[in-house]
Amino acid sequence: MNFNLQRLEGIASNLVKHSVAPKTLKVYTQSYRTYQRLMSQIQRPERPTSSTLMWDNLLLFIAGLNKLGLASSSATTYVAGVRHFLRTELSTVDQRQVSAALKGYLRLAQSPLNQKRPITTGQLALMEQKLQPLLREMEEVWAVIVIGVFGLFRLGEMVPDRPSDFCKMRHPMICDLSWTSNSVGIRLKVTKTDQGARLRQTVSLQCSCPVGFKPCPVCLLRSVSAGNPPPGRSLFVRKGLPVCRPLVIEKIKAWTAGIGLPGSEFSGHSLRRGGATSALIVGLTETETKKLGRWKGDTYLAYQAPPDRVLAALSGKLALAGSIIGD
Repeated sequence: MNFNLQRLEGIASNLVKHSVAPKTLKVYTQSYRTYQRLMSQIQRPERPTSSTLMWDNLLLFIAGLNKLGLASSSATTYVAGVRHFLRTELSTVDQRQVSAALKGYLRLAQSPLNQKRPITTGQLALMEQKLQPLLREMEEVWAVIVIGVFGLFRLGEMVPDRPSDFCKMRHPMICDLSWTSNSVGIRLKVTKTDQGARLRQTVSLQCSCPVGFKPCPVCLLRSVSAGNPPPGRSLFVRKGLPVCRPLVIEKIKAWTAGIGLPGSEFSGHSLRRGGATSALIVGLTETETKKLGRWKGDTYLAYQAPPDRVLAALSGKLALAGSIIGD
């Protein structure tokens, strides 16, 4: 039998590639694609020959993940994915440096400065009452915030970083809406863990008018999509351009400050956290919360920030237990 070195190297590479479970390989592949995009944006070779440059690349990648707002556990998985595909190039990199960077990432993630406060449905109602003229003036941005809380969306799933970054394969368009008499479905194309536009889920929102709650996410969607716009238009458009992330975050801070809350403690993360916290307040079960937020594991617990009155009620239950034991 004749052996070809190039063919054997290809077989060996394929064996290493498939040494992990299919689901893990899928995440690792996405991690490496994110790494490739980052290196392309900052104009650095993705496979440098120098171990020093390779370490710099990995450190910049970790910094990029931090800027994207990934949880520390996700960052660790993403780094593991890059190391899986760059096994040879990273063989000479000091693993202690990688561990130190990830440790710093974890500590920063645990810092109170990074634990952004949730915007609950109750706070949305207060904004609707006190800031109505401002909200009507920027209805498209208000719609992003309300729908983000009710649909437990990540901000990046709804709007781009810049108007020029709008992508039909990533962000919702008019044609991604499916209406019924009192509800609407929004097709979700991309999530934080699936950037390849392979995911196809529909997030359903119910009209809150029958129970007398304002703001209603369905009514807001009807309003921003009125006028028979082109099916391929961005779902959220202001002055002819897609609404972008910085504008939404700016208004989140301004409008929370407008109802007497510390605006600096809120960000784009406040929407998904607000939905998860509201689910806790109204007593949704674990299964219902996970289904609503599209969580498979217990990650949802990190998004819930129970208010003081909920904790006080739990304390009251402890007192009740004490009286029962006393009997």
